[in-house]
Amino acid sequence: MNMQCNKTNPTCEISSVKDFLRNICLDQEDKIVQNLELRNVKTVYDFLRHVSYLTVTSCTGMNNDENVDITSQSNVKFASAHESIFQNGVSVNGKLTQQLAQQLAQHNGDGGNPGEAQLCNGHTSAGREKGDRCNGVQRNGPQGGGKLANGVSGIGVSSNGVSSNGMDGSAGRDDPAAHSESTQACKEIAAMRDYYEQAREKRSGAEKKGEYVYFDMYIKSEVIKTLPTTDRDKERLINYIYKVMDVNDLLMMCIHFGLPHLWPKFEQSNIRNVELFKRIIIEGRKFERVKNEMGISFSEFVQIVNFTLSVKKKRIFCNNIFSQFDPCDCKNKKKHTKTICDKIHQFIEFDNWTFKNIIDNPFFQRLRNLSQLGVCQFVYPGATHTRFEHSLGVGYLSAKYFAHLCNRYNLSPYSGELNKMLRCVQIAGLCHDLGHGPFSHTFESFFMNYKKEETDHKWNHASMSLKIVEHVIENLIDQDDVLDSTDIKIIKKLIKGREHHKSVCGVDPVDSLIEASYDIICNNRNGLDADKFDYLQRDATIAPPNGTLPSLNCNRIISQSSVINGHITYNVKEIHPVWTVYMNRFSLFKQVYTHRKVRVMELMLCDGFRLADDIFKWSESLHDLDAFLDLTDSSIIYDIKKRANKHKYDEKVQKSLNLINSVIHDRNSNHAYKYISEINLSEPQLIKYLKDIANEERIARYAHGLSPDDIIIDWNYLNYGMGANDPLDSVYFYSSDNEDEAFIAHKEYRGTHPRYFEECNVRLYCKNKMVAHLAKDAHNKFLSDVFSESSPLYKKKIVK
Repeated sequence: MNMQCNKTNPTCEISSVKDFLRNICLDQEDKIVQNLELRNVKTVYDFLRHVSYLTVTSCTGMNNDENVDITSQSNVKFASAHESIFQNGVSVNGKLTQQLAQQLAQHNGDGGNPGEAQLCNGHTSAGREKGDRCNGVQRNGPQGGGKLANGVSGIGVSSNGVSSNGMDGSAGRDDPAAHSESTQACKEIAAMRDYYEQAREKRSGAEKKGEYVYFDMYIKSEVIKTLPTTDRDKERLINYIYKVMDVNDLLMMCIHFGLPHLWPKFEQSNIRNVELFKRIIIEGRKFERVKNEMGISFSEFVQIVNFTLSVKKKRIFCNNIFSQFDPCDCKNKKKHTKTICDKIHQFIEFDNWTFKNIIDNPFFQRLRNLSQLGVCQFVYPGATHTRFEHSLGVGYLSAKYFAHLCNRYNLSPYSGELNKMLRCVQIAGLCHDLGHGPFSHTFESFFMNYKKEETDHKWNHASMSLKIVEHVIENLIDQDDVLDSTDIKIIKKLIKGREHHKSVCGVDPVDSLIEASYDIICNNRNGLDADKFDYLQRDATIAPPNGTLPSLNCNRIISQSSVINGHITYNVKEIHPVWTVYMNRFSLFKQVYTHRKVRVMELMLCDGFRLADDIFKWSESLHDLDAFLDLTDSSIIYDIKKRANKHKYDEKVQKSLNLINSVIHDRNSNHAYKYISEINLSEPQLIKYLKDIANEERIARYAHGLSPDDIIIDWNYLNYGMGANDPLDSVYFYSSDNEDEAFIAHKEYRGTHPRYFEECNVRLYCKNKMVAHLAKDAHNKFLSDVFSESSPLYKKKIVK
């Protein structure tokens, strides 16, 4: 059996260190291999033991609101002892495994009682031979053959000496010894079942008290530091080890508990992480499978159960390798990155070049003065985050997304063509919103494009972003060798996204990956992109946690993405989290972006802007980048206030100021617009019919004294991102059984979905409070006519 790390899952099987390292694309691979061989590190198991260690951290729920980690002194001592063992190049011994097992047993409520079936002393109540050591050092049972359970020579042999398939090939069907062995297996299965029920009951009591443990895995960066290679190789090595440990935490448990011979059994069952094993095998009570197929002995089962029941979650730790060098080694070495604290993604890093040339650029710094949600901040007090925060998040998330897709192909995103693409993706993510005007989409929708027909040319922030990006990047090309002229086209295409999605079959994986990367920031096919992943999470924070607004964790979706034939695809098991993205978008549009107070404030604000535009010429400044640089939320309002103070008799400016003050300061003023009523439609034919007949002129005819200029009809189309279409019809998935074939999910995968994927919310507002009652009467009469029995709209509604 020769299993290696593959592109889709960095899982480790029995292979040499050389084969393992070959997947990481190291510059000085041969030197590293020679150095490890001198340390007697020859297999993957040896290597992982050499560069890692684990502890269990005791944690207690202090109250109902938060859990505080409490690392006991015994755990600290254990970590120190465990680390010193590995530093000396010695594998896990029985004493250490015994100590860890005792800790876990105590967490499960066993209290370390030697009378209970535990792994503490190598003896169990299941009738195992006394000579059969359960601490993983030696197997001296009836068929153990004296194999080392934690050494490579013991791989493929179960704890009781039975072969990998659970049957001894040398035993005949009628052999009494085989019958005795079968009887013994049945007894152990029954003992497993009894022990699990007891342990589960005791563990439930501990959970009520808020007692649990963390499974902490540590990458020993000080060991990586001593390898004779470059810093870049060391960083790559640490990143890859991290991924291996993250995906294969069950392997780490086996190695550090002295049970590596069980790993091939888990591999054959396609179980590589502790949570999956706990859910499918332990909680599913598949004890016959545990014994007969996996060949796990009772004592090993006890150890595993104590571990899986106690552990709440895993954590992986690794100190930054570059902070571990001696000061003399770093005398001329500058720090390469800067870290930003972000409320969504926690700590995000950008290199110094990106900070200096992109983030510190005046056009990017301008985003600090543009609110992400426009006038939503006057309705939701927490909606104060800016385009600056969002752009940093998209820059970080897009680079993370691309790096993950590279790792799925087992490709390094830090060298060659992919490294160039990684930088372009990150720059595009950072710069995708540089073209936004004041108050973000409010400026675009209600000021620049208000009441424009579908056939009219419309200004959009994306085109403005492309213009600014081209200006910024052109000034950087001649400064250093980081970017060249071809990068401008790549970055602009990344911001726009692909217009035509053609499958790329039978090409080099790198070409397929690069083609798919144009969907990372702006996915015109299905809307699943880094931009949406960030703003759906960020905008939902304006409400309390677990409040009325939906929350989203995009990390799971990204982690299950892959590239097939030039398309980003997702594991079909994640179809419901993918659907949640569209659901959350719909909810935010309905509850926040098109909130009736938000919309009326947007209308008032932009009416005020249009009144003053003849004086300040803001719409013309869009053609001048220097003038656009000064166009922000605060500057546009300051201009109006300053002008109004100097020209108190300028009617347009005073009216503009009154509208703006009604939004910012006094919503109850006589200048504020008043909400009248609304209707909601979801049937496409009804929406189209109403759109054709409803306008301000027609409604004003129903009330004497009401002018079309006194009212506003506000049309809000709410959908899941793809108009009236089901967005899942545009999403490619893959199955775990075949990760090389992309498909559109059938209906049986999808569950319950809405009948219509788009609805229309039509609201009526009145600009003049003095005639608001007339507007309401006119609206009611209009609806009575529209929905009368003689109306075509009524007939269509009844038919439906």
